[in-house]
Formats: sequence, structure tokens, C-alpha cells
Amino acid sequence: MLKLDDPRWEDLRGAFDDDVREVLRAVLRDGNDKGSWDDLSYSVYHQGSTYAASFAALPYLVCAATSLAPDSLQRAVMLSIAASIAAAHLLMKGGATAKEADYRAPKGTQLPPEVLSGVESAIVELRRAVYETLCTGTWDKVYRKYMLAALATTFDLPRVAYVIETFASEGEICPDCGADLGP
Repeated sequence: MLKLDDPRWEDLRGAFDDDVREVLRAVLRDGNDKGSWDDLSYSVYHQGSTYAASFAALPYLVCAATSLAPDSLQRAVMLSIAASIAAAHLLMKGGATAKEADYRAPKGTQLPPEVLSGVESAIVELRRAVYETLCTGTWDKVYRKYMLAALATTFDLPRVAYVIETFASEGEICPDCGADLGP
């Protein structure tokens, strides 16, 4: 895991070419501050894309999310985002191109070894946290779907996770034609 005071963060930018360390610190200070969580999620997982800072932030994101109650909606949302970041890492590790994994970073950006080992450790903790979250509380179909997709990711099945995430739930309506997309 890359320490927050490490100068190499300067080369690891978020969605808006931003340094995500301050918002990470805010989330770590107060895990219940929804505004800080929103800022963090926009920076590390904007419109389905990941960035160099996303991978460096992943261990902190998982740590902060697990500090919330297992049945917390905020925890479920942030673990789902963490799983999406992990999926991008696993896809590229498995040979997918940056474009296929929707990874956006300046050409030639190298992730420090501490970032890569931090991601691997975070995925292990993510599995435990997602399982605990899934087994706690009563989740509607949508959140169960995202938690199951997150769990699949932690077992190095990012393509299965994608299928689960994109599978239409009963009652979902096509915005173009009005057809029921559910099973």
C-alpha cells in the first residue's frame, strides 16, 4: 500500500487530473460524511472508468468502507465501487487492454509495486467485507445484484461480475422502447 505522504502520488491522478489524497483523508477521518464519499467516488471511478489513483486508493477505500456498519447502504455502494476498481485491475492483469478495462491514465504511467501489492491485499479484504455485507441486512434485488457481482470479482471472475451487473432485473424498462428487460 502506498502511504498517503509518498511523493509518488503526484504521478497517480484521478478522473479530473486531481490528487485524491485529501479526499481520502477526509473519508478516513469521517466515514459517515456522504459528501466526501461522493467526491472520492467521482475521482476514482468516474462514469465507469478507473485511473492510476484508483488503484492506489483501493486499499484505503476498502478500509474506510469496512469501518461502516455492515448493513449500511453507503458501505454497499462503496464496496461495489471498490469491486469495479478491482475488476479493472484483474482484467488488465489477465491480459485485457486498458481500453477493454476502461482504464484511463497517461500513456506510460507506471504503478509502483506498493500499489500493485496493495490492490492484491485489498481484494482479499474486499471479499470478506462483501460477504459480510451481503449476509447482513435485507438488500433489494439491485443491491444484491451488485454485491454478488462484487463477490465474483474477488474470486478473480471480473467477466462474470460484469454479466451479473448488467443482467436486467425484473421490472427494468428499456428507456427507448418501453419493453420489460427483466427475466
